[in-house]
Amino acid sequence: MSFSRCLACSILLSLFSGLGAAQNTPPAEAPPSEATSKGYSPDEVVAVILGKEYTAQQIEWMRQNMPPDLLKQTSSMNYRGFLESLAMQLALAKRGEEMQLDEKEPYRTRLEINQHIFLANAFLSEIQQVLKLTQQDHREFYEKHKSDYEELQVSAIYIDYSLDPEKAPPKAGKKPLSDTEAWVKAEQLLVELRQGADFAELARKHSDDPSAAEKGGDLGYYKRDSRMPDALKTAIFALKEGELSAPVKHGGRYYIFKVTERRAQSYVDALPSILQRIQDVKIREKLDEIRAETQLEIKNEAFAAARPAAAGSAAPGTAPAPPQ
Repeated sequence: MSFSRCLACSILLSLFSGLGAAQNTPPAEAPPSEATSKGYSPDEVVAVILGKEYTAQQIEWMRQNMPPDLLKQTSSMNYRGFLESLAMQLALAKRGEEMQLDEKEPYRTRLEINQHIFLANAFLSEIQQVLKLTQQDHREFYEKHKSDYEELQVSAIYIDYSLDPEKAPPKAGKKPLSDTEAWVKAEQLLVELRQGADFAELARKHSDDPSAAEKGGDLGYYKRDSRMPDALKTAIFALKEGELSAPVKHGGRYYIFKVTERRAQSYVDALPSILQRIQDVKIREKLDEIRAETQLEIKNEAFAAARPAAAGSAAPGTAPAPPQ
């Protein structure tokens, strides 16, 4: 077995340390016919490592319940490669136990922190699975947050500018504008629009985005969770149907937006987003409840306000291990 393969699986220690518990966990076993056709049965002992027996279903259970990054690393291994890595890892762990490294700093503290992190993440995973949410909960959430599930049909005129228009090359035959010139042009177009000029016609003539200009400025429909800069999203969703925005400056251009239609997503269309959001809300409520119950008393405000030195900048020995 190569050292690199063993090293790639070194983090499996945290998983393999719980093998005893795995024996009491309902296994993810294959159907008997499939297992038999592969030459082994789920409850057959397929390996003995350091004197301990492991059945096919125990090994399969471990492989299926690894963290995603480790699952990806080991997914292409056959069982021999996996068992070799497991055996090496357990052998290394045994040496560490014999040296009582779990009682020696800094390993003792790191192990304690890793345990806390693992249990905290396990708790979060568990409460996600036990949340009792009904269809009525989903429907009530939709009705309460209906404005969050609007779709806006948006049109826009883009006016680009350059920080150094004298040196910038012409774009589509147009002379580059300075920041001020672009703002003035956007304001002039806005005046024309407010006086009744056709938005699509002005977009085709003046917009610096060819694909949008070709469609008369039509950008299609946007939702609140659509990917776009927050500054633009805020400007768009503040508009009423048929309303024009003042010029919005962002990313080297000025935008003039018009909302041509506002419509609510149906409950069915919004349901995937509702399921995620309502779960997030319930989890946040649970965390707020735990935070309110968590007791923390700061004894020294000067210590609490201080910031630690950058990692690796402190001289060796300046941060001694705490007393055990």
